[in-house]
Amino acid sequence: MSSILIRTPNWIGDAVMSMPFIKGVLLQKAKYDLILLTRPHLVELFALLKSDRIRIICEPGKIKFIKTASLLPSDIEKAFTLSPAFSAAFPLFLKGISPIFGMISRDSRFFLKGGVNIHGDDFRKSHLTNSFLSLLEKAGMENLAGRPALRVDKEVYKLFGVNEKRYYIVAPAAMYGKTKMWPVENFSRTVSGLFSATKMKAVILGGPNDAPLGEELTASAPIGSIIDLAGRTTISQASSLMAGAAFTIANDSGLMHLSYINGTRTFAVFGSTSPRWTGPLFDSTVFYSNRDCSPCFRRVCPLGHYGCLKDIEPEEVINKILEEMKIV
Repeated sequence: MSSILIRTPNWIGDAVMSMPFIKGVLLQKAKYDLILLTRPHLVELFALLKSDRIRIICEPGKIKFIKTASLLPSDIEKAFTLSPAFSAAFPLFLKGISPIFGMISRDSRFFLKGGVNIHGDDFRKSHLTNSFLSLLEKAGMENLAGRPALRVDKEVYKLFGVNEKRYYIVAPAAMYGKTKMWPVENFSRTVSGLFSATKMKAVILGGPNDAPLGEELTASAPIGSIIDLAGRTTISQASSLMAGAAFTIANDSGLMHLSYINGTRTFAVFGSTSPRWTGPLFDSTVFYSNRDCSPCFRRVCPLGHYGCLKDIEPEEVINKILEEMKIV
């Protein structure tokens, strides 16, 4: 059986958005063994994929091109790099892999036979997942896709004291920055309103750096309405918790993508970024103010008001959740 190598994206959100592409490779009529070359912080995420044809190779923690190339097998039929970085494509070139398709940047263009130009005017006008999927056709393969099956560990419900489908997820952070983060007071008002209407508890998820945000949200919400797990779970535990949740409320973040890829109803708040480019793919509702200045894709609001986020009122979110989840 031939092997195909995929160098994955570097961000958690982009990595999740690449999963339908990975599924598309597995769905090809010609069966391939699939090698995922990924960064250390994403190994656990890709290990959630259910397939006996996937092998994961972890890059060295620091950029070591020769070391990375030495980790790769020699019988690779073709490769894809879903990161536009020079450091993603160069080790594949060093290994002598050909052809290589992928996300073309000024730094990586010398190593790729074809792909998607990230500097093009149209790049952010279609969903990033569709850009990944278009690489299949460029490589002479069928443009197939699907929502991948992820492993779920139901022991996490007992571990964290929650009952399946009787809680919901709140993901109030975003690594990108403040322009992706709905104000914490809006999350607090939303949790308060939902607790009053349903008595369901919110489970807060986030990384270690998000623990202070979880504490702030817990302190401002009604007593007993929140289970704060920000910074207290692994990626696989967070994924299983999302799979068992009734729904998720999240900013445009890695956890938002992890929610819908699990098949969980996702309510996503967008600010400086575009739902057209990185919006949730399945079973979701997006809140987006669509101001004239949006999307700006900036980490800090250039106008200083963060109006794109503040325009979205908690009552709008609460009412939409109650209506769509049929818990009115």
